[in-house]
Amino acid sequence: MNNCNFVGRLAADPEIRDVGSTKLATFSLAVEEYRKDKEGNKKKRVDFFEFEAWDTGASTIHKICKKGDMMAIHASARQQKWTNSAGENKQKVNFRVQSFKVFHGKEHIDD
Repeated sequence: MNNCNFVGRLAADPEIRDVGSTKLATFSLAVEEYRKDKEGNKKKRVDFFEFEAWDTGASTIHKICKKGDMMAIHASARQQKWTNSAGENKQKVNFRVQSFKVFHGKEHIDD
């Protein structure tokens, strides 16, 4: 099963473009994680994940979301592979949005 769930804040306003007859929105989500270090102190780590949304989801996300908004996202992972101009094999993982919920402004989700 290819199911991923994330809760985080938009790192920038979503970008949208036409791809053939449909829309593609791309955006980055900052996801926080807290762990204790060896001394027992709570440390925050922030990871940034790249997302893509298609069709009406793309239009909706572009229309109603802005940098700093918190989102809960259900997505599937997609691996991209390519060869760059230097002949090196590259790969990266993007997440395709299946469904989402937006929490505007400074609202937050508690544990």
